Amino acid sequence: MTPGRDEAPGAQPRTPVMSAWGSLLVFLSVGTGFWVLLDDSWSPLLKVVLAVHPVVAVVATAWVLWFTIRNLRAERGLRSWWNLGVIPGAIAAAFTLSVGLLPTWMDSTAWLVFGGLVLVASVLLRLRQALETGDGSAGDRRASLTGILIWGIWLPVAATGWIPLLFFQDRNIVTVLGGGFVNTELRELAEPRVFDYFDYVTLDDGERPLLALLEHLRGERPRQQLVRSFLRVDGEVSYINAAAPDIPFAEAGTPTWDGLPLDRYLSLLDMLNPMHRLWSDARWNKLTVAHGCYWKKCSFCDVSLDYISRYEALAAATLVDRIEAIVAETGQTGFHFVDEAAPPKALKALAEELRTRKRSISWWGNIRFEKSFTPELCAELAASGCIAVSGGLEVASDRLLKLMQKGVSVDQVARVTHAFSEAGILVHAYLMYGFPTQTVQDTVDALEYVRQLFAAGCIQSGFFHRFACSVHAPVGLHPERYGVTLKPLRAGRFAKNDVGFIDPTGVDHDVLGQALNKALYNYMHGIGLEQDVRGWFAGRVPKTTVPRNFISRALRG
Repeated sequence: MTPGRDEAPGAQPRTPVMSAWGSLLVFLSVGTGFWVLLDDSWSPLLKVVLAVHPVVAVVATAWVLWFTIRNLRAERGLRSWWNLGVIPGAIAAAFTLSVGLLPTWMDSTAWLVFGGLVLVASVLLRLRQALETGDGSAGDRRASLTGILIWGIWLPVAATGWIPLLFFQDRNIVTVLGGGFVNTELRELAEPRVFDYFDYVTLDDGERPLLALLEHLRGERPRQQLVRSFLRVDGEVSYINAAAPDIPFAEAGTPTWDGLPLDRYLSLLDMLNPMHRLWSDARWNKLTVAHGCYWKKCSFCDVSLDYISRYEALAAATLVDRIEAIVAETGQTGFHFVDEAAPPKALKALAEELRTRKRSISWWGNIRFEKSFTPELCAELAASGCIAVSGGLEVASDRLLKLMQKGVSVDQVARVTHAFSEAGILVHAYLMYGFPTQTVQDTVDALEYVRQLFAAGCIQSGFFHRFACSVHAPVGLHPERYGVTLKPLRAGRFAKNDVGFIDPTGVDHDVLGQALNKALYNYMHGIGLEQDVRGWFAGRVPKTTVPRNFISRALRG
């Protein structure tokens, strides 16, 4: 591990012109390769293609070789270049060059493969350029410490892939890993190979650990005084946590996207689910209304961890100050509040403060389906810019909701979701199956409740999640209270979070889950809402015990 410097070196001049021309040549090379493969007639167009193709490919080869040699001479590091695939691309170029100059049709496939390799190399080089800051002038500076946040289980591989790109900027950059995945999965980290990629791994809120780390890198704090930090010492993982209070949520500051090319944000439509489209089909400014969860009782949730258990509210004036600062910086007025569950009282205060300042924004976020969300409050939130909410119905069963300590009932959820929908706010329901002691009958009844909620217009979107038992949740900490037995955890030195369990009901939830997801997909399209829910299951299941007018009666009551 190399310590960071107090000041990073100036940025090196970028070469966007060479990269752009190289990309163009690569595309031409690949395109001509396709022509040769797909058309073996001696048309005039093909004659032109055959004449131009070797020339284009030779120039593309020369470009890759020049860029590789230039950076190797600049001591960018042989290992990083192998990691990025540029040297393999150059070797492939040299090999296919000798083949491509021969007057034969046999080189078509080789050229196509080579074009793909060079294209990948070009994209990676352009990623490197995207990481450079400023316009290349001597006054530009790079940060000597870079933090990488991993919030999902699918992101660690991508994060490690960015490390060689960071080292292109400054071989003394210190890398720090944190985020939701780390906070839940890596609390007992003992795998030293993680530190082949990252210098430090920090737990929970990052402000205090990062401040302590910066002081350490400046020589102002001994290593033994780091806060909630893993590092490698003499080949082994060491965890250091000196007592230090966290930064209060109200003093943590406003997020910034300064210097990021927000106009290049990649928008994806990965599925037709309306709420999933909000997550991925646009860019939203991220903010938190409050730290932690004000309820913090749900038995499936990580209530023992700081990101849930430490609840700190924020004054509405401070929250709107942050909103206005972000709008001024980004020019964008869409906000996603990423709370575990935004408090109704705080949202009401937010709406009033936005109205007082005449500030117009669009926003959405997670809530609990609290009875505090009256029709009047829902209308007020809609007027403040709320376009969607998501909340947990989980297993739609009053017995299981009580076992979960969810603090809501099915009829209460019906009334609250209906109030939001009547106010013109999209409602997404987090749904769950496979909870301890859940029977086939429970599952059939839950689907009937969901069917009626869609039919009544209470919810417009939903997603069924298979219950996973966390070692940090009440079910994982006290399985005997939920009628299950935990399976032994597999020995390992990396992640530890999900744990298997034995449920005496013996229900095959994998099979049931297929029916639940199929039914839900159709419900979101308005299909099958009058159909008996048993029709969605592959095998024989019992008839629902839920009255067909349960939700409509709850709405009238």
